[in-house]
Amino acid sequence: MKIQIGTWYILPNTLRPEDRTLGYRVVVTDIDRKTVHFETEPAPGWAKGTPLSLSRVAFRKLATPERGVQL
Repeated sequence: MKIQIGTWYILPNTLRPEDRTLGYRVVVTDIDRKTVHFETEPAPGWAKGTPLSLSRVAFRKLATPERGVQL
């Protein structure tokens, strides 16, 4: 999977990975050599989401691209 800046992905909730409805929508904001930086979808009434990061290996393993949604 090729990770692209501005693309939305779904990250599973690690407490309940089998229930995809509890997953987090995230948008990739930056990629460096070993890390993917992303921001969660903003909560209702909030202007921005929470900025987080994961290693590229972990992000590739966990993330599922969301089809048809681009920033």
